[in-house]
This record gives sequence, structure tokens and C-alpha cells, in this order.
Amino acid sequence: MRNNRMDILAANPLARALHCELFETGAEPVNTCRFVFLDPRTTRLYPDWERVAREGVGGPAGRGRQEPLRPRAVEPDR
Repeated sequence: MRNNRMDILAANPLARALHCELFETGAEPVNTCRFVFLDPRTTRLYPDWERVAREGVGGPAGRGRQEPLRPRAVEPDR
């Protein structure tokens, strides 16, 4: 599970195994964008690195700047 800043908030054992390089960085919190741009291994992990990088940069804006940790305002029933 990720937040809108691309921080990994939770991962099950399978996710950790599939993306072990991401969790080996030692950075806290684990962040997918930081990994893509700062770790040289990502060009080997992602053959289409440019697309992954472009989506990482455009991701939060493309989601309408949602804040998943804050509850959405709900219209009262009338």
C-alpha cells in the first residue's frame, strides 16, 4: 500500500520478495520515486525506465492530488 507521496506504507512478504531491491536501500520511509531516480539498479529492473520515471513524476498530479489518509467529505443524507 502506498500513499500519495509514493511511500510504501505496508507490504506483504510476496511484495517484499518481488521488490526486494526497493526494501534493501535502507531509506525510511521506503519510497518508489526516490528508488527509481536515485538507485542505478532501476535501469536494469525496469527495461522501460523512462516510462516508469515519467509515470512516477506525473502520478500524484494525475490522481487529482487525493489524500488517501484523510477521509473524504461526505454529503449528508437528506
